[in-house]
Amino acid sequence: MLDRSELALAVGHADVAMQMGFSGAAAHFHFADSEWWKDVRFLKEVSEPLTLKERCLVVVEGDVRAHVTVSGNGAVIVYGSVQASIETKGMCEIIIAGNLHPDGWISEQGSLHLFIGGDSLGEIRSNGSLHAWIEGHLRGRVWTGHPVARLKVRRDCSADIRPSSSPALLYLEVDGSMPFPLLEATASAKYTQFNASIAKSDPPAGIYPKKETFDSLRQQHSFNRWVIRTSG
Repeated sequence: MLDRSELALAVGHADVAMQMGFSGAAAHFHFADSEWWKDVRFLKEVSEPLTLKERCLVVVEGDVRAHVTVSGNGAVIVYGSVQASIETKGMCEIIIAGNLHPDGWISEQGSLHLFIGGDSLGEIRSNGSLHAWIEGHLRGRVWTGHPVARLKVRRDCSADIRPSSSPALLYLEVDGSMPFPLLEATASAKYTQFNASIAKSDPPAGIYPKKETFDSLRQQHSFNRWVIRTSG
């Protein structure tokens, strides 16, 4: 889990690296800017179901233990962990300093920009556009939507990654390790484009898949390029 100062710096970096991927949260950390928001709330924790209207910013000092619904252009900043569910509609930002617990899940209808400061152990369910930055490990399950999913994992990845409906675009970057069979299993979903850069995996460093696999996937209208930076 990241502390308050660590979270602000990590989100600020992710915002720049993802080309203003977390602009609402970064503005809050930078100037505590509240002019754009229609509703700003500060809560100790979420222990009862909470529904947020459009352009609402909520800062939670502790954990999320009950269901939260976030409407368009809303943002939730959680200094604890998420042990329940968060449902987003429209374009939303969810910032979590701690973990997404195994029983927790985050679902999206529209466009979700998600930052997790700890490990993602539950489910991320996307039907639209997903931009996710995971400071810890990516475990559990990720359902990707349309038109694109971009996943940045700062540590290891062992998640089951699958399209929620028909496969679209998937871009994955892992700074830790990811088993090569898991890459192949992800590719078996036949994403229109699946590009991955993995710091460490089983085979020797190189660009994959091999030509036979590449051609087989291409014949099924799935284009793949996976870079393994070091063998491990």
